[in-house]
Amino acid sequence: MYCEMYTARNPQSSDLHHLIRENYRQVFFNKEIFGTNLPFHLEREFKKYLTCGNLAFGMARFHCSLCQKDKLVAFSCKGRTLCPSCTGRRMSDTAKHLIEEVIPEVPTRQWVLSMPYAYRFLLARDPDFLRKALAIFHRTISRHYEYKARIHNLKNPKSGAITVAPDWEKLAM
Repeated sequence: MYCEMYTARNPQSSDLHHLIRENYRQVFFNKEIFGTNLPFHLEREFKKYLTCGNLAFGMARFHCSLCQKDKLVAFSCKGRTLCPSCTGRRMSDTAKHLIEEVIPEVPTRQWVLSMPYAYRFLLARDPDFLRKALAIFHRTISRHYEYKARIHNLKNPKSGAITVAPDWEKLAM
């Protein structure tokens, strides 16, 4: 039956959950001792992740009229950074929206910009630096396609870009 197909996930049993649960407070404490404060939204993300999939932090009850059984489904944290389940769902929803509502029926190619770890925190903390880095990336890719179009004698080719980056200001609220 359909209602038997659902299997609740159990994030509390994952290695990531255990690692965060056992260590995140100490990391924040150690940073404070050395006079460095992490952005406060990070602690909120850790706390939200630790509640994800836990019935004690909220749930919905579903009743199947066919088998007359109830199913409890724990609320998700809707996190944007740590939770693999919620981040994956958000990524999937965004991709679906882009394919169905934004990108026209044309051939597309996906390019992914992955920065060295040393620069990622700087990019996350400095929106102007992120904007400039993305502009260079977009300009380079566009020039590549313009060059390819000239080789193939294409008239008036169009290229575009969609950038998905976290809204750090919203995360900090």
